[in-house]
Amino acid sequence: FIGNVGHANWAGIAHEDCANTTDYALLQNTNGTTLLNSKSGRAIEFKQGNSEIMRIASNGNVGIGDSTPSYKLDVAGDINLTGDIYINGAVKAFENTQLSQEQVEDYINGLVVAGSNITKTYDDGAGTLTIAASNVWTTALHITKDDGTNGQLLVEPVSTTGETGKITIRGHRNASTSNNSSQLLFENYDNDLTASNKLGMISGIVSNVTTNVGDLAFFTYSDGSTASESMRINSSGNIGIGDSSPSYKLDVAGDINFTGTIYNNGVEFSGGSEWNRNGNKIYYNTDNVGIGTNNPSNAKLEINGTNGSVSFGVNSYAELSSNGVKLGAATTASYSIYASGAIAGSEFNAISDARVKNVKEIRDNKKDIETLEQMNVYEFNYIDKLNYGTKDKIGFIAQDLEKLNNNLVNYSKNFIPNIFKNFKINNNKVILDKDYDLKINDILKLEITVYSRKLLVEKKILEINNNEILIELPEMIENNEIFIYGKKVDDFRTINFEQIIGMNVSSIKYLYNEIKEIKDNQEKLYNLIKNKLNI
Repeated sequence: FIGNVGHANWAGIAHEDCANTTDYALLQNTNGTTLLNSKSGRAIEFKQGNSEIMRIASNGNVGIGDSTPSYKLDVAGDINLTGDIYINGAVKAFENTQLSQEQVEDYINGLVVAGSNITKTYDDGAGTLTIAASNVWTTALHITKDDGTNGQLLVEPVSTTGETGKITIRGHRNASTSNNSSQLLFENYDNDLTASNKLGMISGIVSNVTTNVGDLAFFTYSDGSTASESMRINSSGNIGIGDSSPSYKLDVAGDINFTGTIYNNGVEFSGGSEWNRNGNKIYYNTDNVGIGTNNPSNAKLEINGTNGSVSFGVNSYAELSSNGVKLGAATTASYSIYASGAIAGSEFNAISDARVKNVKEIRDNKKDIETLEQMNVYEFNYIDKLNYGTKDKIGFIAQDLEKLNNNLVNYSKNFIPNIFKNFKINNNKVILDKDYDLKINDILKLEITVYSRKLLVEKKILEINNNEILIELPEMIENNEIFIYGKKVDDFRTINFEQIIGMNVSSIKYLYNEIKEIKDNQEKLYNLIKNKLNI
């Protein structure tokens, strides 16, 4: 509405519902006087691009950059003045200003202190601010903030000409070398703000009263009150973790766990053992190696016992390659050596001494050849080409042989590649593309990326919901992709070729006897014919 809103000689602008003497928006008199107005209990807002710049609240407070001003003028941002500030009509100066500790605390907490008794804060006009009982060198500073934000003490240079921001903490030692002469203490209030617990402390410690050199010690508090030194940097630059007198650049009293690589002068460190490393190869050039024995005397590698396995090589399933056959990781509880790839050698010797056997009977040669006749020989290749290679193979299927004679097959625990795909993972949950016959507590072999390295890990299934599985996966993987190899089974079948060789020999013996009998009969028939014909 534009027109008369109830005031003579005034032109007004108002909403048609507010076109009255109290609720109008804008009035201008014939002499040019202009009034800006809002309805009682409402604010006046100034906007630019429909974003609020300034507000006059219903209580008369003015906010610049603040939509809820708490004071007559509340500014969210910096203020620049070219004139003076007056308090009660008098110019307010800031040189040699004194404020009491309580007033400084009140001011920082948002309370007004103008006109109060000023006694305990000193500004000497030369850049030094002292908050204490008097303007002497023993200073203290207490800054609090309780409006839901963090308290902050900021020291920074005032120009860009290479000045340094610096905080100096000074203590006062005595003749003792064990005094913590200066400290930076970290505390935390309880919920009620009546008591605080100590969290940690950094302390400068005088280590030599003659030369006045010192150490920097780091303390932690296990109970909130008792300090325990955790780390120290001494005057020589040595760092001690759990060691207050480090003799080396890094001196650790305790175990060390790390996920990266140690380098010695830029070269990967092999650990100072008898083993040497060259890239992804590790080798040992001297004497014999024993696993499960401390006296390997029978071979270059001697293994005693069947608990555990020997495995070689780690490559990425997510980046499958057809370049060669790799020996891969294996899990078993019944072998001395278990390799998922080929093993090469000039000779194989099986233990066969009669003194270690209980001989039951001589095999029935005819029965063995009948069994061999039922064995199917297949041409195949492996699903896991990273470990087993890409070439076609000729051989048996263990499940077939098991039906003929279960002594030909052994069981062990191992992973089968029944999934063998990449999947997305989110919050340890994976949505599979189909049912893979999985159960809760099944163990999966996974390939994940940690610190830019491909790692094979074994993790348990915690939950299953249709085709969504929750995996026990605490590692910090670098992306949301994993490769699932497959699940672990306890009936992984292997073939005992020694028994098949024995059956082959038994069958050959049967065939030999058959051929010999045929030859004998042929010779008898030949002699009979020869005699009949008088040849």
